[in-house]
Amino acid sequence: MSFISKVLTEDEKIKLQAELHWVNYLAPVALLMLSLLFVVGFVFAVGEEESVVFLLLGAVCLVPALYKYLEILTTVMIVTDKRVINKVGIISIKTDELKNGKIESVEVNQTIIGRILGYATIEFSGTGTSKVYFCNVAEPWKIKSQIETIIGD
Repeated sequence: MSFISKVLTEDEKIKLQAELHWVNYLAPVALLMLSLLFVVGFVFAVGEEESVVFLLLGAVCLVPALYKYLEILTTVMIVTDKRVINKVGIISIKTDELKNGKIESVEVNQTIIGRILGYATIEFSGTGTSKVYFCNVAEPWKIKSQIETIIGD
C-alpha cells in the first residue's frame, strides 16, 4: 500500500502531484560514478592493501548514492482538494500537511541556477507559522498557477 493511499481520506481526490526536477539526481549519479571509479581502481590495484582500500571507498560512495536515489523515488508532493502534503524520507519520514483553507500564500523561491535549469522551491504559508515546502520542483511557475487554481476552488 502506497503512502498516498494511506493518508488520503475516502472522499479526498488528488488534484496535482508535483515532480522533482532532474537536478536532484546529480548527487547520486556523481557518487555512483565515483564508486565505479573506485571499483575500476580495485580491479587494477597492484597490492592487496590497495585493492581493499579501493573496494571500501567504492562502498562508501555507493551507500549514500543508493540512499539518496531511494529518497528521491519515495518523495511525495501532492495537492488534494482538501490539503497540501509533502513527504520526504525512507527510514525516518517527515511529512508536512496544510489544509487548503488555511493557506495564505504560495511563493516560488528560485535561485539563479534554478532559473536557468527550470526548478524552484514552492513555499506554502499558512495561518500562524505553519509552512510546507515543495523543494526542487520542475516547472515551478506552471505548478504555482495550477495550485492557486486548485486552492481557489
